[in-house]
Amino acid sequence: MKNLFNNNLPPRILFFERSPFMSVELLDLIKNYRIVCYDDDYVYKLLKNNWDLFSYLNTDLTKGLGNDQAIEILLNDADFISNLLLNRKRDKALFFYMNRKIDMLLKDLGVSMLLPHYDTQERLGNKLYLSGICKKLGLSPNKSLNFKVIPNDLDGVYTKCRETLGLPFIIQGALGVSGEDTFLVDQEKDMNKAMANINGEFRATRYIKKNIPISVHVCILASEIIVRGPFIQLLGFPELSSNPFQFTGNDTNQSLFNQSFVNKVRDLSLRIGEYAKTEGYMGILGIDYLWDKGNGAIYPQELNTRLIGLTRLLTGVQKDQLIFPDLLRHIEEFDTPDYSDKCNGLYRKDIDLSRHDYSQVIICNNLSGDVTVSNYITPGIYRLADNALYMVKPSLFVCDMEDHDILITQSVHKNQILRPGGIISRVIFKRSAINNGTYGLDSTIIRIISLIRGMSTNTYAQS
Repeated sequence: MKNLFNNNLPPRILFFERSPFMSVELLDLIKNYRIVCYDDDYVYKLLKNNWDLFSYLNTDLTKGLGNDQAIEILLNDADFISNLLLNRKRDKALFFYMNRKIDMLLKDLGVSMLLPHYDTQERLGNKLYLSGICKKLGLSPNKSLNFKVIPNDLDGVYTKCRETLGLPFIIQGALGVSGEDTFLVDQEKDMNKAMANINGEFRATRYIKKNIPISVHVCILASEIIVRGPFIQLLGFPELSSNPFQFTGNDTNQSLFNQSFVNKVRDLSLRIGEYAKTEGYMGILGIDYLWDKGNGAIYPQELNTRLIGLTRLLTGVQKDQLIFPDLLRHIEEFDTPDYSDKCNGLYRKDIDLSRHDYSQVIICNNLSGDVTVSNYITPGIYRLADNALYMVKPSLFVCDMEDHDILITQSVHKNQILRPGGIISRVIFKRSAINNGTYGLDSTIIRIISLIRGMSTNTYAQS
């Protein structure tokens, strides 16, 4: 067995993912960096040619194994870990998503994270605590009711929510992600269906019919708090998902906002970031809001105490504009990376959206039933011509795209069965996905979504 305590070996940053996605854009910026992945797939093979990757070499790509589950397998395998960790006292781990089991496995291995303590992540990210945070800061949250356990008397809960919040109302799990455990409740039968899919704590909130969801990307540092945004969230588009509450992307388009609105959201985000900092949270924090178009109110909706989907987009955007990424500033709060010459040439400045926007779109199974993937769409840079997509470059870097290119960053594998809402593909554009001045998808983007769905699953319904 290897010596896991060799202090003569240089420390490394280890980014764990089932298949490289969030981790990719850092490959050419940090020398002491390794992606640790689970699958032996196309993306691993492509990146392995030029960069440091270490894979579990799983070849059964048809199982819908979650990112967390794959990482648990990696950390539980003693032989794999003995070959990976050359210096567990100095190697540091980074994750897109993690859970308590991963945290416990890391502690057993004696490996530190480039993230806040998991207890801090979970405490601040629990939706039940958001109303209390808003109260401390003097902010006005959307009306809500919190439940620590699932009561036996669901009829009584339904009645209480109806009387307090009106009909319909929203039921949401306390720690769920991407809207997968969010449900609209109008009748008692809807309540029973929602509770069958929620484990433990949950929140009920007032339903706002005319709203636009927005995201803010915050990076909390010892010396400052960086606020990026607001940016539009893509939710409720049937072309992307049949679940109206499922997160399906972000867009940098600012045409729906005036400067007063932007200033207000940024001020709210700075105050929340300052509070999180006093609670011991450092690094990247995502803040979601609901913008009530009826009365103009801005309601804090959720604190995402982790790297978020927007982090992947913004890291690519910043590299594209020769800007030092916020993700590296996050890492610097926990360790000192060994930067490449390319990284040392980047500037610390704001993102410029004057030439064009950027967007990230998540294409999901938008049917009411399961669908089987018939083709694997090779990730890379594509171009639209004659109503078809053609790969023009085998790269996963945003900076390698031309203005009208399409970057497919991740795709589901052939023969995998996708349940409703299952992700088919993640895509980045160097343009907005929405029409200026409206919360509606651009017709060309809709056509590309339909093409990708058809290429992968031979289904075109709801596009």
